[in-house]
Amino acid sequence: MIALAGVAVNQTAARGGYLFLEQNTGVSNVFLSRDLRRVEELPEPLALDSSTSILTKAFRPAPVAWVSTSAGPARPVTYNRPLTAAGRQLLLSRTVEPGFLHEYELALDGEEYLLTHNQVIEPGLHVWSFAYDAAARRVGLMLGGEQQWLGVGDSATVQGRALKLLSATFAAHSGVIFIVNDVRFRFIIFTGFGLMLLGLVPPLFRREKP
Repeated sequence: MIALAGVAVNQTAARGGYLFLEQNTGVSNVFLSRDLRRVEELPEPLALDSSTSILTKAFRPAPVAWVSTSAGPARPVTYNRPLTAAGRQLLLSRTVEPGFLHEYELALDGEEYLLTHNQVIEPGLHVWSFAYDAAARRVGLMLGGEQQWLGVGDSATVQGRALKLLSATFAAHSGVIFIVNDVRFRFIIFTGFGLMLLGLVPPLFRREKP
């Protein structure tokens, strides 16, 4: 029951999403929620000091992001080495170059969504960005199998749905996209399963009566 309660709390109270950190732009204290509808606040500001790649024998170069927190110096974050800070876990998703489509805002039938490049929304219509032109401030969108190039303020109608590009922000420097997981409530799940395993120990040592 404790483990199930932990799962329920983790699903309802945990706040995860996507974080973009850009080099040479200072700290960031917000991230985009998983439902792409809200901007959540980080428990402490984070900054991207640098990003590089490491070479490992028999493997392709792996990206490494050096992230600094208010608790101390910069720490490395890789695909399999997340950073945990103040109950939030950062997983490296991908590195990006200058001119990257940092985020863009869409209005679909009056409902607004804030996305980063390649994220998908499917409110009855499969929508995602497949390309972008930072110089022209245009975003290439795939809408239900149909390609459209929209500039900021442009509108289109696809399959009877009204779509408008409200804004688009392009990174001035290289950066890194992280997946943010809220791990504050995982101890409840682990405690429940730990108690369950402890409950299995006595029967293993119980002697059968002759």
